[in-house]
Amino acid sequence: MLSNLFFIFLWCAFAVLSQISLKKGLLNAGGLKLNSFLDFLKSFLNLFKEPYMYLGGILGLAATFTFIMIISRKDLTATFPLTTGGFYIFLFLFSVFFLGESISFWKVIGTLIIIIGAWIVISASSAKI
Repeated sequence: MLSNLFFIFLWCAFAVLSQISLKKGLLNAGGLKLNSFLDFLKSFLNLFKEPYMYLGGILGLAATFTFIMIISRKDLTATFPLTTGGFYIFLFLFSVFFLGESISFWKVIGTLIIIIGAWIVISASSAKI
């Protein structure tokens, strides 16, 4: 059981850090411009100059392989709610601390609803983590 929870925690860390890195890379590069195709192409190619984009891709790949390990051991219906709930918790916290995003009442309520929903699905599942 501990190894399954360890891999779920590891997936959450990889997935969240991947998203944080990609967002930081987008911010550093000035984002994607959608005014015209030429602006989009220039801004898209500019992303390849940003190291955070590469880090985000590598961490995303690590998250994918970790998730494959998780679902090869347990039912997807049992593990996905837990990984998703963990992802939202970590993403919420990391976005505040690393990206300086604001906390609002509705963000907290939404995150709590997701966590409660994940808990309900997990506790109702016949396949235990």
